Amino acid sequence: GSSCSFSHDCGSLNSKTSSITSGICSQEDVPTAVCCAKLLPAGGDGHVLIMNDKNLQFSYKICHYYDPTKIVTCTPGLHSVESSSVTNGIMILQNVADPCRLILGGERKLPVAWAKLQRVFWFADFDSDESMNERVLLQKFFEHIAIKTLSETLPNLQVVLIMNNTKFVHLQQAERLARECFYFLRESFMFDEGTLGWFSDAPSYPNGMQVSAPVAYVFNMHPPAGIQFGDYQTELRKALRRA
Repeated sequence: GSSCSFSHDCGSLNSKTSSITSGICSQEDVPTAVCCAKLLPAGGDGHVLIMNDKNLQFSYKICHYYDPTKIVTCTPGLHSVESSSVTNGIMILQNVADPCRLILGGERKLPVAWAKLQRVFWFADFDSDESMNERVLLQKFFEHIAIKTLSETLPNLQVVLIMNNTKFVHLQQAERLARECFYFLRESFMFDEGTLGWFSDAPSYPNGMQVSAPVAYVFNMHPPAGIQFGDYQTELRKALRRA
């Protein structure tokens, strides 16, 4: 979005590098716990869904700033959860490697109603075997979350993509993929690793020419007009039932 000073959808490589540096030196310079106020629903209203929290550290950290009983966490692997005192009431769904399956509500279903969700976080720290398909994974994610949002009329649901800034730029199409699904970038700011846990995806670039840091990209849904697309909600609900 034009109000976002951070780098995305830039032109040449030189302009990308300049934009990255200027973005980090201004808006995203000093990450603090204020990051939590931007990430979480105001007044503790609503549930949050956290996807791809590989070691659960973000979920455990966020408990200090939000009601843990309103947190649903998905982890791609299996973890030994020792006791409820460790999870603090967090609802944990294990072995959810593909977030789209949960969004579509196939064999894995969300333990709370989607209408109660106010935020969906996706940690886009891809493994090496996923890196070749990063664009495909992003496209699928935005397509499926858009179908869910539009079919069930979830106007207040925000999508927060946690991704390295350099990777966001080099993918080039990340913001465009979101726009094609009616999700528009509202703002971006540095993800506070010191407060919320370390982000594992740290791409390296030669000669230290680019600044790499995890950034929270916040997207809002702007649904299409019914006069333009007709009764798309009914059609989307039919598609979900067929999925």
